[in-house]
Amino acid sequence: MVTSITLGDAVKDTVTVTGLGGSFPDPTGTVDFQVKTPSVDWSTYDASVALDGNEQAISSVYTPLATGQSTAATGTTTGRRAATQRSR
Repeated sequence: MVTSITLGDAVKDTVTVTGLGGSFPDPTGTVDFQVKTPSVDWSTYDASVALDGNEQAISSVYTPLATGQSTAATGTTTGRRAATQRSR
């Protein structure tokens, strides 16, 4: 999901990892939240955020200082890879 914000506004990203259900265990693990600027490759701004009891990880607040920035989250959760791209 892509969300636009006004330059100077803060954003928090949320990742939800969906388990397989049934007798399979609930997802566990961590997520790294990253930002990409037009001139710099991906850089982590919030590392190893653990999934909570709702199977979510929520980043700390990030405030872009220039236009054209994107944030994303990647991580490993019980052997499954989770990713989402969020805002500019």
